[in-house]
Amino acid sequence: MICYEIWLNGEKLCKCGHEDMHTLQASIFCSGDSMHPNMVVSAILNTTDKLKNDARWALKELGSGDEIKIGIVECSNPDKPEITKSFGTRLHPTSKKELFCSFCGRSEHDVEKIFEGMGGNICTDCAKICIE
Repeated sequence: MICYEIWLNGEKLCKCGHEDMHTLQASIFCSGDSMHPNMVVSAILNTTDKLKNDARWALKELGSGDEIKIGIVECSNPDKPEITKSFGTRLHPTSKKELFCSFCGRSEHDVEKIFEGMGGNICTDCAKICIE
């Protein structure tokens, strides 16, 4: 399978890939008041029950002068993700829906309420954070 091999300042960070991946991405972004650069390497994994999983291998804060190298390699043994979270809506065989927050991954049974949207869901805790 195709994997990404990620290097930061000459040190190998991770080899990312998964047999069930739908997407694989490496991104550099700035956010918040400080606009400090960060790098994230993640994938969306397909599952058999219509629920998606978000897998993350690296989330690193970057600084001035940092050098990133991304190699595209053929690999049969990628590193395991640091974090895997479920999100979306799962349909049980009984046809009952089970909702998961697209931001924190918690199920509707673990939060006060989940609001269901067209492309994702959000729990009240994550909605409160968004408002702040």
